[in-house]
Amino acid sequence: MKTILGYDLGGSSLRAGLIDVQGQLLDSAKVDLAVTFPNPDRAEADPGDWWRKLVQVTHAVLGRPPGSQARIEALVIGAMTRTQVLVDASGQPLRPAITWADGRATREASEIQSLLNAVETAETLAGPVNAFHPLARVVWLRRNEPDIYKKTRYVLEPKDFLNLRLTGLAAADRISQARNLSVSGQPAHLLMTRIGLEPNLFPPLADPADLLGEIRAGLEEPFDQLAGIPVFVGGMDAWCASVGMGCHFEGCGLNVSGTSEVFGVIGSAFQAADGLTTVPWGDGYYHIGGPSQVGGDCLVWFAQTFGKEQLRSETPDLLRQLAEGRRHPEPIIFLPYLRGERTPLWDPQARGLFFGIHRDHRRLDFLWALVEGVAMANRQILERAAQNTPLRTREVRIGGGASGSDLWCQVKADVLNLPMIRTTVAEAGLLGAGIVGWHGLGAYPTLSQAEAAMIRIERTFEPDCGPWGKRSHLYDLLYERFLEIQAQALPLYHSLAEAEQNGLLFDP
Repeated sequence: MKTILGYDLGGSSLRAGLIDVQGQLLDSAKVDLAVTFPNPDRAEADPGDWWRKLVQVTHAVLGRPPGSQARIEALVIGAMTRTQVLVDASGQPLRPAITWADGRATREASEIQSLLNAVETAETLAGPVNAFHPLARVVWLRRNEPDIYKKTRYVLEPKDFLNLRLTGLAAADRISQARNLSVSGQPAHLLMTRIGLEPNLFPPLADPADLLGEIRAGLEEPFDQLAGIPVFVGGMDAWCASVGMGCHFEGCGLNVSGTSEVFGVIGSAFQAADGLTTVPWGDGYYHIGGPSQVGGDCLVWFAQTFGKEQLRSETPDLLRQLAEGRRHPEPIIFLPYLRGERTPLWDPQARGLFFGIHRDHRRLDFLWALVEGVAMANRQILERAAQNTPLRTREVRIGGGASGSDLWCQVKADVLNLPMIRTTVAEAGLLGAGIVGWHGLGAYPTLSQAEAAMIRIERTFEPDCGPWGKRSHLYDLLYERFLEIQAQALPLYHSLAEAEQNGLLFDP
């Protein structure tokens, strides 16, 4: 039985799966990952833990049938991006990785953006420079940890670090590195030189389905048994998930619904939109949208803060409670910015807010506000794309952990007033990794042909067609209030952040 061994490294977990050439996910395994938050604006992870968990999850998926009988044809990793791993000349991490949620580089981002505004350059970055931008973070490291910076050979994304451990070779894919590239597709050397960074800090570029190398001999179990197997460059998790949902066509919306969400629309031409990133997506397409800080992590926070101890990791139970309970007719509105926000606000100082609380509201009503607030954040990205480009979204394809909730899919369909399409393989990132692998091996000449052959639709959620009644007209009104509350709240968040910087808040 020939399979691809695919991985999906996300914000809170690492999954491994076996994908055959017909697109069947034959088996999968999952391990949890740890992220630390040294300060409110910082989020870090241990790259060594990713490697240990990669070994662990590979043991799990290969140690039982069908994995124990599988013939592994290739290995492909899809992983979270906007995360920086600094390694030395021997490939060893020099410090904890700075992860996607980290907002420490606000000052540096402002300096880089001011430079871009002040000089004429042919090198245009994909999207705004902000505290979440890799270049801003590297400048922060050079300024605050100069000894680490001097020892740095490469700044890698998570999958590129794992690929380096597997093959001994360093490379990055052009899609994940789009925010560091110019319109010509080359690293923005001119800009990096202007801000005092070494142009070769980032590794050589390739396409996701390009062959990187082979699993090297001498690695620990079970990779010692896989020596010589091809390793493809792979892509970021959102791109792999979009491949696994079959999103490569004009006007397709995509929603990768995990710990945090990625939302956007696929177009066939480069089109800029305020607050959104426009990233080459392969086969002549572009993704217009971006990653947020909101998603399933809001449910985890709610369970940890207001749930019973046994529910701390049982967020599916919370969604089941919504489907079974009755809500108050007067809704609460939730701004879901528990870790600041990326797309489209790009504001690490944004904070969460429940608005309109009534004495009769109960726990269930806060849960409704939470799932609706995440959907409202998706709609804001969709509307930014529609206002700034001629794109018209026909449908939204959804994948990731939260896509397994019928209720949340229906809420999103009602809030967006668009059909939500769910495919048969919920682990879209794993299937996308498998599609990349089979395409790289030549089983399918193009990614689009591989998607057509390997992806099947499981269910369509039409707006206003759920058992919860007609809601789109109500959500239109709530969305207007959502935007008004957001506009009023953001300046208040900034004033609180300024007070904290001046030492005026409580000392824990």
